[in-house]
Amino acid sequence: MALDEAGVACVCDLAWIVGRNEKLVSHHVRALRGARLATSTRDGKMVLYELTDRGRALLAAVAPRQVAAV
Repeated sequence: MALDEAGVACVCDLAWIVGRNEKLVSHHVRALRGARLATSTRDGKMVLYELTDRGRALLAAVAPRQVAAV
């Protein structure tokens, strides 16, 4: 969900958002890439991750966003 909210993010940013160790977040992002739920692009030394359409569809199915009533 953090990656969906961020749109595009590096492991260090995702780790900060979820309050977990970068190694743990890196492991999970690697699993998302392996399942083709996320993609990565390199920007210099930094690797940026983004959910694929498939990843967004799965997230929407298992964790639908709540719309706040006004």
